[in-house]
Amino acid sequence: MRSKNTIDEDPLEGFPRDKMAYDMETFPKKAMRNYKAEINPPAGGRATSIPTFGIRAIEGWKKFVSPHTPQHIFYCSPSDLVREYVVFLLFSIVQIFEAEDRKRAEAASFQIAPLWPSIWVWLQILRAEGPESPPVDIAEEPRYPGEYNGPSMVVRVLHSFIYSPPQANLSTLVMTTPGLKEMVARMWLEEAADITAANGFRTSLLLRSDSVTEFFLTEVVAQCGGNADAAVKVALLRIKRGMEQSEPDFSCSQHDIGVLMHQLERHDTEVRILRQSVLSHPTFIIAMVDTLSKLLTIQRAYPIHDLSDLLVLPLDVIFKRIQITGYDCVVQLVGTTILSVIIGLVQTCGFRPKVMDASAQLLRNIFCRFIAYRPILLATRDNLLAAGVTARHRSNSYIGQQITVLEDRIKAFQYIMAFERHAQRLTLVTNFADVLVASSPNTAAKLMRACDKKTACLSGPDLRFLSHIIADKCEGLDETDREFFKRDTLANLVNADRKFFLFLDFSYWKAEPSRALYHKKVLSFANPATPARLANSAAYLKFTKEWTGVWSRTPYMPSATLAYVVPVLIYLPSEWENPQAMTAIYALHFNQGAGSRLQPHIRWLHRM
Repeated sequence: MRSKNTIDEDPLEGFPRDKMAYDMETFPKKAMRNYKAEINPPAGGRATSIPTFGIRAIEGWKKFVSPHTPQHIFYCSPSDLVREYVVFLLFSIVQIFEAEDRKRAEAASFQIAPLWPSIWVWLQILRAEGPESPPVDIAEEPRYPGEYNGPSMVVRVLHSFIYSPPQANLSTLVMTTPGLKEMVARMWLEEAADITAANGFRTSLLLRSDSVTEFFLTEVVAQCGGNADAAVKVALLRIKRGMEQSEPDFSCSQHDIGVLMHQLERHDTEVRILRQSVLSHPTFIIAMVDTLSKLLTIQRAYPIHDLSDLLVLPLDVIFKRIQITGYDCVVQLVGTTILSVIIGLVQTCGFRPKVMDASAQLLRNIFCRFIAYRPILLATRDNLLAAGVTARHRSNSYIGQQITVLEDRIKAFQYIMAFERHAQRLTLVTNFADVLVASSPNTAAKLMRACDKKTACLSGPDLRFLSHIIADKCEGLDETDREFFKRDTLANLVNADRKFFLFLDFSYWKAEPSRALYHKKVLSFANPATPARLANSAAYLKFTKEWTGVWSRTPYMPSATLAYVVPVLIYLPSEWENPQAMTAIYALHFNQGAGSRLQPHIRWLHRM
């Protein structure tokens, strides 16, 4: 590559145009066009030699481009023969990499690495071109608008080189080039800002691996003034505008959604620069459901195209976000049309296992679990009615059982809700204490305070509904379990240690659909295995001896009408691996009035 030109010198003057024109005229274009179709692994592995057209392109660059390219960028008209030849050679070179023959790509990488400085100059020149720049003449129909213009060629070359076999060190050479990450970040941001989407959203293809994605996103955030929230807004805007195109580029959309999924994965091992902004974005879930709805519309319009891999991504992103943020995210989700979209997916993609499995996962492990909360139950019931579930949906082999189980669970909770409206016989006392780790009874006493509204479902009608659920489960104890508490009550009315408590787990999840609303077990305070049993679903909780002692000795005043007392520990879904735990004392009294009905009484104690 020659030294920097003087100001008065034309940077294009020294290029051998006649030789370039002849090289293009005699280039083996047919062999290049047929390369991907004809390549087959020979016996014993794939060929290691560079294909003939690739050798020709690399040699052309060595002879006619690299020696005459200045060390600085300059203007070259999109219609100039030199520019046409440069783009033609770059297109020819990337064919070697896009054929996914690792051995040949590795051999080519060794030849290309010394040429990278001059290639980088030309990529910056092509990057400055508009979308109207003329395509390279290869007598091949473009697969998407602007495939062969300058900016698109920049992305293809960078993608080929960044993800080239590491043995040749070409990838490292490219990634450490000064100015590269700044250019890629600008391209990524500009594509989102362009309402016409003239250059498409091809830069997303560069953000494929974890390390590369984080490398470029760091610069994206820097160009957003250090504001990660702004970068997330741009990412969502890219997805939205990508879906609005008359001919969406699904591979780009898949990579753009994949960038967000990447931020939610493996948070315990690697830094994710956009992670907290993705988790805190107020309309993130709404944006994902809107994306899913648009994809469903496209799939209905073009049933011949299988968009399964793309449809699964928003479903997985939603599920992953809920795994991390829990209740608050579910509240957002039930405020969308997600159930109608899932029912639409059953109609349109009911025979595609990937889509149905991802949909079933949301129904089984999100909706079926979180409807123990009254607001989510009511919203889910209304949304399911609006979705118009039919016998056809219930009969789907992949998801029908999930729909039926969800409907059955809603009916079971509605029965309790109806009972709550017509039977006001439950006496309720709310006197919560936040107790995470009580090292002594005195510490526990100091932690007592009035219930606030920060934790889900702890006040008003929502708490009353939960109380009726607990009362229903306590009244439904079989005779064997009831006898534990009757004997315990007679022996320990006031301050003596109680021996047993009822554990109700509404937070559990299963790989297969189950009509059971909860897991129920009578456990012993004194059993050394009890803390481990409880920690299976809530590893973060510390059931110390001191805390257990405080709870098991909770006073309950004796009464002539008292039948028995049941200490209750409840797990409710909250964060994925951290359920909300609550303790209560359930007491059943004989009714002193007419008739033989029993009077339940619940006193809420702790939440953790």
